[in-house]
Amino acid sequence: MQHGKILEVLESKSGLGAYFRDFYQSREEWALILGCDRVSIWRWERDIIRLVFPILREYQKSKFLDNYQRFILATIHALKKGWCDGKKRSNQETKDWLKTNHKYLTRQQFNNWLQAKAQEDT
Repeated sequence: MQHGKILEVLESKSGLGAYFRDFYQSREEWALILGCDRVSIWRWERDIIRLVFPILREYQKSKFLDNYQRFILATIHALKKGWCDGKKRSNQETKDWLKTNHKYLTRQQFNNWLQAKAQEDT
């Protein structure tokens, strides 16, 4: 599943596309928006993102989440919920999926999508 498809799923299933604008947000606030708890986000960062080096390299963990970090966490949430293809994934399956698809999930790809979306909206 390519980058654009993930973004379509996130927008259609939950309306999360509006939250990918360029601002910082706490993990607690993002967890509320996703409908999970902040411990889930902490676990995803520890048990999934930290172990998928191409994603970790671009994720750049910090005190607050930027729009790319929110996108990666929303992607993990969508994979675990089965929103992408109807299959709910375990942590290992999610890691495997991210490793396979990381070339579509780069910060640059994400920024390109945001620019294209902004041009569509004008």
